[in-house]
Amino acid sequence: MPTTAELITWPFLSVVAWPEGWDRTSVARLLGGFGALDTATLNLRLGQKPPMVLDRVDPSAAGAMIAALIDRGGDGFPFTFDDLVRLGPTMRITDLAVGEGTLDITLHDGLETSVRSATVDVLVRARIVTTVTRVNPVRRPMTLSSRPYRSHAAMKDAIRAQATKESQTTELLDLYTSDGSAYRIDGHRFGYKALGAMRGYGDKANMDSMFELLTHVCPDAVADTYYELWRPPPGYQKLRVPGMKAAGDDPAFTFYSRWAALTYRHVMMA
Repeated sequence: MPTTAELITWPFLSVVAWPEGWDRTSVARLLGGFGALDTATLNLRLGQKPPMVLDRVDPSAAGAMIAALIDRGGDGFPFTFDDLVRLGPTMRITDLAVGEGTLDITLHDGLETSVRSATVDVLVRARIVTTVTRVNPVRRPMTLSSRPYRSHAAMKDAIRAQATKESQTTELLDLYTSDGSAYRIDGHRFGYKALGAMRGYGDKANMDSMFELLTHVCPDAVADTYYELWRPPPGYQKLRVPGMKAAGDDPAFTFYSRWAALTYRHVMMA
């Protein structure tokens, strides 16, 4: 068994396309034949149509597994955490203006930069919904000898009754450029001045409009909206990217967004 330090360097297997006419059982049998992943696990991981990320595999088997898939008419590629990190640190945009062939960007630290629209090659849009449990302060006595709590169970029930669950929604839009930069727009921290008269009410409507605007002014960019259909692979939480906020960023979306950028570039280079 690999150590934790070794496992973090192992490549993930990305399946872009199955061979024509094949089903998941056939693909699982092919890839399982290399011994790096068992066929039963592969059958589960291959439950959706590609593209998809399977599991991390032994580096000595990754290349052969992808080669076998390609030889039979499918497609895929191995990638590591380092490949995701090499897409660049996440730079956070607080506002943006559309110029003549440029995106004039204001970053969260007040710095300004300009990006040529033609260099934006991937846009990834997602809506992240998280559930937060809040416990309101208990104002009644908490000792077992004090009324109204006559038992430990009653005290637990009282606390449970005062807990509320709230859904929090975050609208995100990631931009990747062919010259090696990665930007993120977070609806909670973005000004939407670029929308002008199109600016509406609520982050969802405004982020949808921003996404539509960028797909128009960045005509060479691939636009992705499929995050909610994706199943993260085991171990995705270990990804650490410069500029990523461990307490605030969704690790699954950060992994997906960067994997999507790698995938689209792989397909466009094929």
